[in-house]
Amino acid sequence: MGNDLLILRSSDLILEKQIPLSTGNGLILNHDGSTAYVYANYGLDQGLVYVVNLESYEITRKIEISSRINYAVLSPDEKIIYCAQDSGIFSIDIVDGKIAYLLRFVVFPQTIAVNPINSRA
Repeated sequence: MGNDLLILRSSDLILEKQIPLSTGNGLILNHDGSTAYVYANYGLDQGLVYVVNLESYEITRKIEISSRINYAVLSPDEKIIYCAQDSGIFSIDIVDGKIAYLLRFVVFPQTIAVNPINSRA
């Protein structure tokens, strides 16, 4: 059970399903709770994002990013995962798995957030 993804029933916290993962330390849920993005920061799977269908309890995809993710957030349109790492911020296109570096830093970003209406107010 070490790094497995545990799915609990919200009404009484009874274990519904256990999805084996070799590692993982971050989790993002899509807006309707049907998909989880689990990112690995250490171990054999460092640099992987697991895409998990929470209705079928299947790992539907592994996105290789070959980079450590410290924090991550899903875009409001659910097409991009924005990630903070030690040296900057990058994005992962969920459809094709492409990586794009947005900003590079000398200092470590402490967290990341996305404006839900995609504006610059």
